[in-house]
Formats: sequence, C-alpha cells, structure tokens
Amino acid sequence: MEKDELYFRILDQVIKRENFLEKEMLDAEVHHLEVRTGFFDKLAILAAGSLAVGISFITAGYERNTLKQEVHTHLCLLTISLGCVLLSLIACVVNNFLVSRAVELLSSQVEWVYKAANQLADWYRDNPGRLYPLPLDMVNATVKSFEGDAEKFRIRKLQVVKAAEQVGSSAVLLLMAGYIVGITTVLMIVAQAK
Repeated sequence: MEKDELYFRILDQVIKRENFLEKEMLDAEVHHLEVRTGFFDKLAILAAGSLAVGISFITAGYERNTLKQEVHTHLCLLTISLGCVLLSLIACVVNNFLVSRAVELLSSQVEWVYKAANQLADWYRDNPGRLYPLPLDMVNATVKSFEGDAEKFRIRKLQVVKAAEQVGSSAVLLLMAGYIVGITTVLMIVAQAK
C-alpha cells in the first residue's frame, strides 16, 4: 500500500469518527429540543383544557341563581385568570415554533460542519492521482469558510433557543398566575354563595 493511500485511509477513518461524533452531538441536541417541545405540547393541552373548564364554570354560574351574583361580582378576576391561561397557550405555541426553527438551524449548522470536515477527502476523491501538490491553501480557505457558515448558524440557533426559553418561561408563569387567580376566585365565589 502506498504512503499516500495509507494517509487517505487514515484520514477517512478520522473523518468517519468525526462524523459519528457530530451525529451523536446532533442527535443529543435534537432530543433535548424534542423534550422541550413535548413539555410545551402538554402545557398547551393543559391550558386549552383549563380554558374550556373556566368558560364552562362561568356559563354554569350564570345559569344558577345561587352563583349568578357572585360570578358577576368576580367576573373581572375570572377574566384575568382566563386571559393569563390564554396567553400561556399562545406562548406555548410560539415556543414550539421557535424550537422547530432551532432544529432547522441546528441541521444547517451540522451540514456545514460536515462539509468542512470532509473538504480534503472530497477534494482527493474528485481529483484522484493528483495528490501533490496538495492545494492546502485552497482547502483550508474552503474549510474556514464552511466553518464560518456553521458558526453563523450556531449563533442564530442559540439566539432562537434563548428566545424560546424566555417565551417558555413566560408560558409557565402565565399558566401559574392564571391558576392562582382562577382557583382563588372560584373558592371565593363558592364560599360567598353559601
């Protein structure tokens, strides 16, 4: 086996190992983002169900003479509670949209990392038998360019993930606020109606 062929076989093994590690990193990050999306899917279902229950409570309260006056008196608080829950639902949907955008950016980032990692081997495969002189300056410039593109996607992905975290936190806080106000108001209505 020639020295050049041995060199490129070793290079191929190194590239395959790097690709494997990159794929593992991608899979781990995608899994993390999917877990986040799953949590906010459940939170959105909880918020939607809570809206349905809240609206049903208000409707039932207006139909019963014993609760009608108390529901009417506390309608502002009930509206605030349902508003918080509705905003939480909207924030969950926005969070999931941002997470799906982050996955797209992650995909683009990894694509450019692969291109950078495989540049030298690709050049050799495209130019068999032209090992010397190696166009290292050209290959290095292309690799740097690809790495730069990957870094741009990484930075944009991090910005989107940060925005998703902020929106997700607000979704949780709004749902909690809606529940606290709603449950407290319902307890006041029931207590005063007796």
